[in-house]
Amino acid sequence: MKPFSYAAPKTYPEAAALLHDHPLALPKAGGTDLLDLLKEGVLETDEIVGLGQVPFEKGNPNSLPAGMTLAMLSDAELRKRFPALAEAAEEAATPQVRNQGTLGGNLCQLPRCAYLRTRHACLRLGDDTCAAAAPGALTRFHGVFPASGCLSAHSSSLAPALIVLDAKLRIQGPKGTRELAIEDLYRSPESGAIGDTVLGYDELITRVDLLPSALASSSTYLEVRERQSFDFALVNLAVAATFTGGKKLVVKEVRLAAGGIAPTPRRLRRAEAALRGKPLTTETLAAAGAAAVAGAQPTPHNGHKLVLLNRLIARGLARLAEQGGDK
Repeated sequence: MKPFSYAAPKTYPEAAALLHDHPLALPKAGGTDLLDLLKEGVLETDEIVGLGQVPFEKGNPNSLPAGMTLAMLSDAELRKRFPALAEAAEEAATPQVRNQGTLGGNLCQLPRCAYLRTRHACLRLGDDTCAAAAPGALTRFHGVFPASGCLSAHSSSLAPALIVLDAKLRIQGPKGTRELAIEDLYRSPESGAIGDTVLGYDELITRVDLLPSALASSSTYLEVRERQSFDFALVNLAVAATFTGGKKLVVKEVRLAAGGIAPTPRRLRRAEAALRGKPLTTETLAAAGAAAVAGAQPTPHNGHKLVLLNRLIARGLARLAEQGGDK
């Protein structure tokens, strides 16, 4: 790792100003991934702008500071209003990482693509080709909905949950603040741009705002991974749904968002349309599953992700349906 200087601003405006004045600087919150990327030579910098000294207030229970750790997000009060978020935070990584990693950092983490992280040919690193797309490449963990020639799979556990909760982000830049919907945070891969977000090099997420609702409180998060702990999901899914009816439930409203299947979190709008207003039957779930995977381009090594996505949709809806009736 190359030597670097370290700045410790006391406010987000000060941090944004430091980043603006030094375009090669990198922000550090929990740093659970950043330090590895520096050691591996994927990222280089001569200055780190640490955010650990920036205080945050938790006064408004529906406005979450970006510096909250994942462990803080899994508390009982958040679980009542926004269960999908609490469950996603609880599933992430290990207790040690959850005690260090932050809300903002989880949303902005870089792709886990093994070819990128070992500096093989990569569009994000400015190369003309993608090593994961080459014949014989190992793509078990890659996406099934490639974008802009990139096969990476988005790995944030919190992003799908916040998408179904319709979260809004507060962004601090050197010239002030702005608001951004969580779905607008991510963009398709671009040549030479290693990250997935639309944030400028001098912008930081400061807070995540949520709106309590019947739909938000009837939400859940599921994922499938190869190991019980310290592993990223092959596929993850957040579901928010309300129902009407008695023994024969009808889907009243629904939102679905998945990770691990595309370079950015994927809102499953076609599957939502196949479910909305329909009885929760085997046929309805099959139609929703077919809609969710329409247009997929799996490789010979990752077709299992389509099966996993279908099963997570069914499991998520079944879990919420157990609560039953009008919410």
